Amino acid sequence: MKDMYLFRKYLKDISKHGLIDKNEEIELSKKIMDGDKPALQKMINSNLKLVVKISLEYYRGTISLMDIIQNGNMGLMKAAKKFDHHKGVKFSTYAAFWIRQSILRGFIKPSHCLNISYRKDTINKRIKEFIHDFITDNHHYPTVDDITGSMKVSRRDAVDMLFYYKNSEQSLNETAYTEGDELIESVPDEKFNPEKVIEEESMLKDVYEAIDSFSEREREIIRKRFGFDEPQRETLQRLGVQFSITAEAARQIEKRVLHNLKNRFPALSYYFYT
Repeated sequence: MKDMYLFRKYLKDISKHGLIDKNEEIELSKKIMDGDKPALQKMINSNLKLVVKISLEYYRGTISLMDIIQNGNMGLMKAAKKFDHHKGVKFSTYAAFWIRQSILRGFIKPSHCLNISYRKDTINKRIKEFIHDFITDNHHYPTVDDITGSMKVSRRDAVDMLFYYKNSEQSLNETAYTEGDELIESVPDEKFNPEKVIEEESMLKDVYEAIDSFSEREREIIRKRFGFDEPQRETLQRLGVQFSITAEAARQIEKRVLHNLKNRFPALSYYFYT
């Protein structure tokens, strides 16, 4: 309940940030490359809804949705700093890769930590250069046999460096440009519909405005009864005490206001219970 309250509040907060078009995206990218912090913040803010969209694909109720979004936002910030508009890729496509990577890394603890010692540095650099050249020529990663068959290195060194390269930021950055389209177009679980969530949040904004047409007491009772401002919903008994009326009188006010709201916003009937 509290997580969903925080989520609704977060959606309301980020709704003030508008989207940007392709030309503005390029201009912001140029400014970011020059160290312009306001441009960086604008690029991030205009794509916060993208993080929500992707985060909902991973949400299954066992981990806080806001924690998932927070991890996704970290990926978005990294993408905004590293984005290069010269590559001809849309920022949303590029950022989607980093957002997903950041979310997944929040789920999984690394099981393999690679320590590259000084004495292996020369060998590792050679392997890394080989991997880079192989990818450039063949458009996919080499196998361990490809590495050991072309270089006089141990299989262990080949395995270690292949793992390191695949998980390095350089590799992730290259993959973001080449595989981002496939990632952003992936179909989310049908159970989760982020566009619908955002649409309903917009309707909730209309509900807030509609409530202002009622009397002050009616407004307060509805807002408290359904947790518009607080994560906990008040009982009819507690509302009766707060407003010096009976619980039945509070129920009648609730019924009258909800009848009006449900007629005006039928799509939000699920939000209110009677």
